[in-house]
Amino acid sequence: RFIGEMGIGSVLNLVGDIGDSPWTAAQYREVSMALQKVAKDSNKPPVIWGMDSVHGANYLRDGTWAPSPLNIAATFNVTNALVAGQWASHDTRVAGIPWLFSPLLGLSWQASFARTYETFG
Repeated sequence: RFIGEMGIGSVLNLVGDIGDSPWTAAQYREVSMALQKVAKDSNKPPVIWGMDSVHGANYLRDGTWAPSPLNIAATFNVTNALVAGQWASHDTRVAGIPWLFSPLLGLSWQASFARTYETFG
């Protein structure tokens, strides 16, 4: 209804939970394809689905987790940052989600910002 009748065009951070465990990549992919089918059948643009993958694909039952970007930055090892981004990208694509919010390349200029740990410093 939201996509077909109301024209909602994006889904942000929809985290699936069946019972007491998160969805698998296959379950996310199935829901993603169903959303796109509703949009197509309703003659609407494709739905953009984005997930917060700053800590890796921690929303997936079978996803790879990564340390927070601030901890990665503290290693001064750019390969660690690259690999964490590759893992998050791979797992998110496998789940059928085309847009991930990671890595956050901005720097924190305000020390009181509550999400500084999600930046590289």
